[in-house]
Amino acid sequence: MRRTDGIALACVAGLLGWFAAATPALASPLGDDMNTVLPFSGPGGDGPSMVSTNPAGLMRLPWGWYLHIEGLGRADQYQIRRELTDPLDGSTSTRSHNDTPLSWGTSISFVIASRRASVAFRGPHVAPAQRSPTGAALDPFANNSQLQTISWAGGAVSIAPISRLLIGVLVELTQTRARLRFATDTALMAGRDPLTGLGSQCGGERCGLEHPQAMSAIDIDVSSRDVNWAFTLGTQLRLGNASWLGLSYRIPPGGFSSDVVLSGDATIASAPRDGDISTATSARVKLYMPHWLTLSYSTQLRPTLTGLVDLRLSYNERAGDYDIRLFGNGYPEDRGWLNRYSGLRDAMRLSFGVERADTGQRLIAGGRLTFDSGATSKANLAPTRLEPPSLTLAAAARLRITPYVVFELDYGLRAYRPTNVTRSNYDPSDAIACQDSGYDYTRAACGKFRDGFAIGAGAGDYERYTHLLRASLRLTLR
Repeated sequence: MRRTDGIALACVAGLLGWFAAATPALASPLGDDMNTVLPFSGPGGDGPSMVSTNPAGLMRLPWGWYLHIEGLGRADQYQIRRELTDPLDGSTSTRSHNDTPLSWGTSISFVIASRRASVAFRGPHVAPAQRSPTGAALDPFANNSQLQTISWAGGAVSIAPISRLLIGVLVELTQTRARLRFATDTALMAGRDPLTGLGSQCGGERCGLEHPQAMSAIDIDVSSRDVNWAFTLGTQLRLGNASWLGLSYRIPPGGFSSDVVLSGDATIASAPRDGDISTATSARVKLYMPHWLTLSYSTQLRPTLTGLVDLRLSYNERAGDYDIRLFGNGYPEDRGWLNRYSGLRDAMRLSFGVERADTGQRLIAGGRLTFDSGATSKANLAPTRLEPPSLTLAAAARLRITPYVVFELDYGLRAYRPTNVTRSNYDPSDAIACQDSGYDYTRAACGKFRDGFAIGAGAGDYERYTHLLRASLRLTLR
């Protein structure tokens, strides 16, 4: 490849990356997980994608200059049927969430690999992530909400202090944005009140739970105002001549405290039965990001065949919690705190893979099987928190077009365990019980009411499948 061609391709890739970063692309509170389940990209590998998972692996690249461009896509298929039981009269109804939201992203890295040290410069990195299904226009759970974390720029360095030991670090400059849309059931909040509660009238019929006439919509648009740094620390140790042991640790935006503060605006629309009057306020949202610790092992099974095992521990207990404060423009301070508790738990991910070693062949392939213990317990499942145990099967093919150009295509299918929830922590009856107690927060029902579990019914049937797609191009510039 001529040097001028490489420079032109680099310029085009940079423009595409900046465009993608400016386009809405979602990131889950659980973070970017695509590189931990697709072949040729785990934290024990040696390709340019190691910039994200374990930067120490950059030292294993052949000496040269590389431009690595990735296009990423994700589709989440949801089939959800919630069962609503009125806590006053026991009447039942259902709500369905059948949707397949799409998200996409891109990543661009420029790597210089040498004998003494390898360095990488990363442009805008936008990772696709799962999106909650779009529910009714007025839904107590998030309706088409968006959480986006963009790594605007990053730099990594990898060195070998001794012949068998590699260490590396990635530093990123990030920005987090959130668009949160949900609704409050004013009839449920009024409880037993005969004029505005569950038994009151909505358009000539009994309101009950989640009646469109009684739902007050909230639309929050916030972003981080300060610079947020994120770090990935990694090391790889060579065991013998053909085995590697890797360890990496991800420190998310917000550092060890994991909290990111977002500021912006919000609009609160009163329920249609109350006039559908909009009020503009200021908003501040504090949320938490997970930490990851990953252990990896790879070994040569045959001269051209590599086997690998990855174990990732994700610390999620506070990840995804939203501490929402609304204030200003006449909005009552005593109504301005809204907590949306994530209900997530720590999770384990175990991945097994077999990959053809890249020794310059025209075509190689690889596959992976990944088990995830799930970040959501059965009682905490909800349309916005659907992370039960899952199994992912992925395959990849890598084509060497010329000695300087390599194209790779990866696909993964993740199947989550279908779950029927009969006893959910998301229970509207807790709102009534808390009101009946005079808001006695020593009671369990009031604790759930305060933490945002009493906003709607979580009981029902949940199914989900995720499709992961990655297309990448690696150019050897020198």
